Amino acid sequence: MADNKNDNGNIAVDNDRKPPIFYAMTNTDLFNQYLTDRMDKMPDRAKAKLNPPVITISREAGCGAEHIAKKLSAKMNALYPNAMPQWRYINKEVMEKAADKLKMRVDEVERNYNQGHREVVEDLFFSLGTNYYNFNDTKVKKTIVNVVRDFAHQGNMIIVGRAGECLTADLDRVLQTTIHAPLEWRAQNLIRRWGIDKKEALEYIDKNDKKRKAFRDFYAKGKALRYDLSIDASSFTEDEIVELLFQTLKLKKYIK
Repeated sequence: MADNKNDNGNIAVDNDRKPPIFYAMTNTDLFNQYLTDRMDKMPDRAKAKLNPPVITISREAGCGAEHIAKKLSAKMNALYPNAMPQWRYINKEVMEKAADKLKMRVDEVERNYNQGHREVVEDLFFSLGTNYYNFNDTKVKKTIVNVVRDFAHQGNMIIVGRAGECLTADLDRVLQTTIHAPLEWRAQNLIRRWGIDKKEALEYIDKNDKKRKAFRDFYAKGKALRYDLSIDASSFTEDEIVELLFQTLKLKKYIK
């Protein structure tokens, strides 16, 4: 085929003829496409970082953590009425859902949960009867892990106790907190709230601190616990603690 040359011997260019269009992907385009493809293939749990934030509250007995969680969830829902899902706090719900999954009564799960460590598994085995003869440590542990993490993946959740700080430590957008106070202050707080005497208050604190530590240790596997925020309840009112938690969420850009 002859070349189309002009009078000067150069190849003529047909200005009316449009060159073919080539679409070239830049490195950024390729990277973004790779991330999109990876995210589409990820299981739901791997997408936890996209979920709304979660707060875990570890606490010493007598610090009023559940009152604080209730007030914080109310504050969040008032400020963010269109949040999906709505903010809520959970505590007993963990045991209720675990009981449902294990086909047990809630009081059975609670009793065995309160034992802590190995006793949790041993007592559960005997309480379940012959239909669960192969019920084992792994099944118990995974059930509670899955329940807590299922709640966490819903987002906009305040998890009070239940080893929440251990079971969500690998997730993004989780504010890990702990509330503590001197023993005497906690005893007086219970006396004021419940109208019990000091002996009863101290017995309650001792019993519950021990069982909560045993439960955390069971899931921590010897790892040191890490908290973003540690609050002395004797130094602040409940409303001030709620504000501290709220402002920390904003500082970490978990909420606007």
